[in-house]
Amino acid sequence: MADALLVRDGVRALEPGTRAGLRQRAEAQMVAMKRVEPGLAAPWDIGTLGEERFDALVEAFEEAPCPALDLGGACLIYLQRPMICRMMGLGLETPDGHVIENACPIQSEFPDYQSLPPQPFDLEAWEDGEDGALAGASERLFGGVERAHYETTVAGAILLDVSGTMSR
Repeated sequence: MADALLVRDGVRALEPGTRAGLRQRAEAQMVAMKRVEPGLAAPWDIGTLGEERFDALVEAFEEAPCPALDLGGACLIYLQRPMICRMMGLGLETPDGHVIENACPIQSEFPDYQSLPPQPFDLEAWEDGEDGALAGASERLFGGVERAHYETTVAGAILLDVSGTMSR
């Protein structure tokens, strides 16, 4: 939810021509996703799919480029990229010594990532603040906290329109 708000704000900050191209790629990806998962509809809440259907959707699009990438592969919303993009590629270590392994799917292309030590990450403190962030984002996007656990794809977040509702 908070990531969707962050992405939406990043899209809003783009110059109109760039924003139009980004939205066009996001719309094309959502159309293709709907062919794979007909139950996926605006507001494209992937949390409603269930684990098996979500996994099938992810597998079908694992090779698809993120619609936020330009033709050269640069992220157009880098400063407002979602948490998964910020953390991907790093192993994380909690204060109690638990290591969350690096799950980056492109590690084989960048073997130096494998040699990076896990980075300190206070998962418990992060989780403690997450509920408030999710509720605040839900309030800003949907006018209430009822959808605090809303989840979507980057393409779905890109399609959040300026009124806070989903386009199309």
